[in-house]
Amino acid sequence: MRSLHCSSLVAVALVAACGPAQTSEDGRTLGDVLVEAPDAQWRYEVRVDPALARLEVDALLEEAATTTLGVDAPAEAFIEDVNVWDGRGWRSVTLQQGTFDVPECRRGCRLRYGFALAEAAAQVRDEEVAGWGQGAVLSPPSAWLLRPPDDGIPFAFAVRPARGVDFVSGVWPHARAEGVYSGDSVYLWRSPYSAFGRFERERLAVGGGVIEVAIVAGEQPLDRAATLRWIEGSAATVAEYFGRFPVPRVLVLVLPRPGQRIHGKEIGGGGASIILHVGAEASEPHFARDWVNVHEMIHLGVPAMPREHLWLTEGLATYVEPLARARRGELDVEKVWRDMMEGMVHGLPEEGDRGLDRTPTWGRTYWGGALFALVADLEIRKRTGSERSLDDALRAVVRAGGHNGVFWSIRRFLEVGDRATQTTVLTEQYDAWAGRPVMVELAALWRDLGVALEDGAVRFDDEAPLAEHRRALTAPSSL
Repeated sequence: MRSLHCSSLVAVALVAACGPAQTSEDGRTLGDVLVEAPDAQWRYEVRVDPALARLEVDALLEEAATTTLGVDAPAEAFIEDVNVWDGRGWRSVTLQQGTFDVPECRRGCRLRYGFALAEAAAQVRDEEVAGWGQGAVLSPPSAWLLRPPDDGIPFAFAVRPARGVDFVSGVWPHARAEGVYSGDSVYLWRSPYSAFGRFERERLAVGGGVIEVAIVAGEQPLDRAATLRWIEGSAATVAEYFGRFPVPRVLVLVLPRPGQRIHGKEIGGGGASIILHVGAEASEPHFARDWVNVHEMIHLGVPAMPREHLWLTEGLATYVEPLARARRGELDVEKVWRDMMEGMVHGLPEEGDRGLDRTPTWGRTYWGGALFALVADLEIRKRTGSERSLDDALRAVVRAGGHNGVFWSIRRFLEVGDRATQTTVLTEQYDAWAGRPVMVELAALWRDLGVALEDGAVRFDDEAPLAEHRRALTAPSSL
């Protein structure tokens, strides 16, 4: 990883050397971005046509360790008309084996190129690369910002849509430059969700964080007021659990769809974003029963990690979501335990299991991770005489700056959590469960917790050895 610094003087000099500036519809130029984001070494201005057919990109890259430029696959097939300023004029660059070789970028280069946005959306049909979503095109900057594979380089980009078109992104906004997004190039892969189109926008402030809501304006009108109340309520539930909203800002992109169902997913790393596919017929009762939004927002409090640890992020969200909702009176305690008893069995190792890090099945990822969380939570409570819990570990991670907008190693996550609980439970349990199957005797666990299913009904035994811990898991928060 390289650590480089630049000044606005260097940036302006490079603009002058690399050819004339391009002017957008509002009169701004690439040079404006340079002045507004002098700390960035890779700078981009992106213009969008009214039909969302094509992006036109101007780029200025300061010296790079690697002169091979690319984007997230398979978006490279839709990068068009790449030209580099060679000091005398524009030179065409062609795609070769998925990348563009631009020797000029070793000492700094000016590029201009296009991205076939609508064609990419129609062919790729993937919201994490390019895809249509109820009249909008979803495509993150990792799909259309050409760059070297260098980490540790500060970048900035600005999108200048045509009149009648808007752009929203989960990438962090630049701290001082309005309309500019920025970050570290290590996050320029699988970037947070972003979209082009027409949106109804709302800004919600909850628990010290900002939720930027963008509802796609299409043929499926939603109950806007009910949708916003649902999003705000979910954010409040998550903020209460963590002690504050876990990220400073998140984009919540709402895509209306026919019917009543709700589906969601999130992406972080260099920002925070959630997509919610919401049935246009969904109403207050549907939102009151929904678990999806709280689940996705719980993810915001867990740092991005390598994919072999997906069980931890999904498992924590699966475990924490019902507890957080029950503590606010949004979910019956009986349902919490019914769902756990019916779900945790799917998290047990089966034949051929190689531990949580190496068994990426649905059951082990979601319910195996949730079982890890439950067992760890109970062990922390037992060792500390109920003075500490998994809640303390997760809140400490957020206080330490850990959220899904940043990358952490799993060891860092475990160490911060253990320090907060004054135990070594998380590290010990990870070392035991990560690389080999560990069987949990669920019947004995439920008996000790004092919970049982009898004739289809949940029964509690308040005299059971761990009944006090069971009650504490769903008791209203003391924060």
